[in-house]
Amino acid sequence: MFGSDIRIRLAPGLFFFFACVALHPHADGQTKTANLKHEDNLVCSIRVEKAPWRPSEPANVFVTVRNLTDRPLQVPLWAGLTLDPLSLPDPRWPRKVSARLGASVAPAAVHWDGMSSNVGLQSVKGRPTVELKLDHKDAQAEFTIDAARLIWDYEIVSRAPTLRLFSMVKPGLYDLRLQMSWEGGSCESGKIRLRIAPLKALK
Repeated sequence: MFGSDIRIRLAPGLFFFFACVALHPHADGQTKTANLKHEDNLVCSIRVEKAPWRPSEPANVFVTVRNLTDRPLQVPLWAGLTLDPLSLPDPRWPRKVSARLGASVAPAAVHWDGMSSNVGLQSVKGRPTVELKLDHKDAQAEFTIDAARLIWDYEIVSRAPTLRLFSMVKPGLYDLRLQMSWEGGSCESGKIRLRIAPLKALK
């Protein structure tokens, strides 16, 4: 893994790994794309629209996962998103506002219709699970995650996450990252910078 890893539990049955990775220069045009970091099996990348995230709109994260091996892979989408705040916190806000936020990726927030035939929904131990089926080298799965539909919380908590993104996040700049983990390995995207639009005026 990269740097000093911290393993935490954000939801029952799912672990996330947090590590130090370098920032990638932002892409020009209508989207921003993160650099790629991977282990031996898969490489994953993310991109977002340049427009700030707003509570009235989906917070879409566009994901591409590519098979690096010469063998077919079937991988469950056991994944999480993290947001690292970069803006200086307002002194009127609680100290936790500057903490890292995390959310596990729920199947209901994943969309792939019209994007990729390599993504589907399967039942794993009686639970619906998004599965990536990559039959050959360089096969890709493409899908979006609506971060606004996930359940978020701060990195270090002693409770199960219960909060929607825009009920807790403050306006400003953030670094976003995707992390995947499965029995055969793990994969993480590079960080990508985005802006959360002001929700309402401070009182």
